[in-house]
Amino acid sequence: MKDDTFTILASVIIGILQMVLLFGYNLMGFAVESVMHSVKGRCPDCIIDFAGYYGQCLVYIVYTLSNLLAPAILHTIGIRKTLIVASLCFLAYTSSFLYIHNFVYFPAAILAGFAFPLYYVGAGTYSAKHSTDATFSRNQAVFWTVAQISFLLTGLLMIASSEFSSDQELQLNVTSAKGYRHYSENEIDLLTYGSMAMACIALVIAAFLPMRNIPNSIFNPANRKSFREQLGLMFSTMMTSKMFLLVPLHCFGGMYIAFWLTIYPTTVAFTSEFAEHKHLIGYICISLTFGEVLLGLIISYGNRKFANFGQWPVLWMTVASFGINIVVLVLFSPPLASIRPTDGLPILGTSIAIPILMGVLNGIVDGCLNNVRMVACAKVLPENPAISFSISKFYQGAACATFYYVSSIFTVYQLAGLLSGTLALGVIGYALVMRLHINVKQIKC
Repeated sequence: MKDDTFTILASVIIGILQMVLLFGYNLMGFAVESVMHSVKGRCPDCIIDFAGYYGQCLVYIVYTLSNLLAPAILHTIGIRKTLIVASLCFLAYTSSFLYIHNFVYFPAAILAGFAFPLYYVGAGTYSAKHSTDATFSRNQAVFWTVAQISFLLTGLLMIASSEFSSDQELQLNVTSAKGYRHYSENEIDLLTYGSMAMACIALVIAAFLPMRNIPNSIFNPANRKSFREQLGLMFSTMMTSKMFLLVPLHCFGGMYIAFWLTIYPTTVAFTSEFAEHKHLIGYICISLTFGEVLLGLIISYGNRKFANFGQWPVLWMTVASFGINIVVLVLFSPPLASIRPTDGLPILGTSIAIPILMGVLNGIVDGCLNNVRMVACAKVLPENPAISFSISKFYQGAACATFYYVSSIFTVYQLAGLLSGTLALGVIGYALVMRLHINVKQIKC
């Protein structure tokens, strides 16, 4: 098999790994706050208020801190074993939903937080190892398109679980008396079993991940360093001007993950006008997949036609699609729906088509943002991309945890303003980094 063909195959395989590995986390992320709200209604002492938001916040606090260790762990045990450990941690997290209780859910959230940086540094390094400077953006588009099929499967499982749940509580899921999307114990169990099955598949894929040395790979392995030296390199790299300028963009990435994964689906679930549409969250997942896949196809085509398409063109696509998204959010969402069940009306009323449109737009923004950030990280530190990826995830995790916390306090309008301001700073920082990168290349020439 030719090296170029193998790099595409490697991108597909790592995409499938992410598809099944993060399936359970993403599925529960879409429903976690409304699931916890439903559980608390049945057992007030089992779980605390806003457990969904606070659990996600804990995930990303641990995620943030673990990013400081992930490159050293990868350097010590290698790509394959790093991904195996991540798979085991995610399996433990998804299993915790079989018995939802404070002393089970929050420790499991800690494991998920530890798993994220291990997976991302392993997958990011694997992608860099099997890509050249000319093919990295293309391979990232292939990887991301395959990975986001996870949301299609997530949506289908959500729809199927609500249809096949047969206990009496399920009949309350769509009643206007509840005023929000309610989840029965049987439905939660079905979602959990499906998530656990996917995590087991991920474990097998990680154990047999194919490897090859690619000529001119953008991954230039640094000399072996001790664990302490790796940590020192991590902190010193964080202080460089290029990494510092990318902080707002990484923070926006983390905040936006919290928004599309949990906060917006919760806003829909807590809107009384949507309470009778029990499949709507599933439809949002499916529409998100459509947006991600559409964006992946656009980037793949653009990279064949234009040089450096993954840099500025994709960034402007991010800004434009986010602008449309945020306007739709403000006009068609009740301001308090991100915090609690509400019968309040948005500025222009509600329509079942709006959450589906938002799902498509969220997929486009997320896909664009991921491509831009991955390309930027690979270019600013090609000699050790694992460090660059982990630094980006450090800031992303910190911002995500903070955004989850304030989402239990801020209205939809305030969250929209916070997202918009952070993206504006991110674009400015990205522009300065790209200018520095071009100047360095010109000096070397």
